[in-house]
Amino acid sequence: MVEKKKFLESLESLKIELLNMATQAMKNVADATKAAKKRDNDLAKAVIEKDNDIDRLEIKIEEECVRLLATQQP
Repeated sequence: MVEKKKFLESLESLKIELLNMATQAMKNVADATKAAKKRDNDLAKAVIEKDNDIDRLEIKIEEECVRLLATQQP
């Protein structure tokens, strides 16, 4: 029973991280659109930097998914 509780807590944590990543990505798309419309090079550079952060978060989330799936194998 403890294992299942820990698994469910890990899933909830993963859900929060995924929602956080999605929020960051949506903001980045809005900023990229704004940068393109206004030809704002500084904002465009910031978008690129934030995209790298989002990519790292995506990898972290994927690794956690694999770990969780691996621990639930019979």
